[in-house]
Amino acid sequence: MVPSDTCNDKCQDAIQANRLRKAAEVCSQVDNSKVRSIEQSLIDRLDHVVVLDRYKLLFCYVPKVACTNWKRTLLILLGLLGHDDEVSHLMIHSLAMAKLPTLQNLNTEEAVRRLNSYKKVMFVREPISRFLSAYRDKLEKPLNADSRAFRRGFSSRIKGINAAELGAQNAVEFNVTFYDFISYLGNPRNKLASPPENIGVPLTSYQSMHTAI
Repeated sequence: MVPSDTCNDKCQDAIQANRLRKAAEVCSQVDNSKVRSIEQSLIDRLDHVVVLDRYKLLFCYVPKVACTNWKRTLLILLGLLGHDDEVSHLMIHSLAMAKLPTLQNLNTEEAVRRLNSYKKVMFVREPISRFLSAYRDKLEKPLNADSRAFRRGFSSRIKGINAAELGAQNAVEFNVTFYDFISYLGNPRNKLASPPENIGVPLTSYQSMHTAI
């Protein structure tokens, strides 16, 4: 493998082609009856793809891959936040949800047009590191405002328990073990997400992005 600090544009193109090929191979293994077409999945599955019309760019943010910092950067790029504004972690996510335009907000025709013509970017992270970080940050740490919101929203889903039966307060305090967490992540892929085909998003590693940009 070519050392990352000597990888030129041609080398990066080869890396991207290899990553996209592997991603296509994995996606092709998902039960086709469960995978919806781009047209059918846009409205309810592309809420993580931010639309920056000014730059003709689609940015797909991924939780636990510097997600908060990327949202802050996008808010600044769109003039929705100042460079020196002191905004809390939770407020960044709230602002992003309310202010950042996503493909989910567009009708199918407009969304497909952007998918076909805009540049697309997504950063990924070594998966073991990512889900360890997620568990320790959201489910292992003592309760704070961020983990409280996460536990209320996901504890019952991860445990496979009816949220109404569990109750909102119990969902916050409920002990989701690491085994519970990885068992949930190990569910058939089409139960957690239905990947639309042929989007062709460049996959840039979080660990090596300084050489890929």
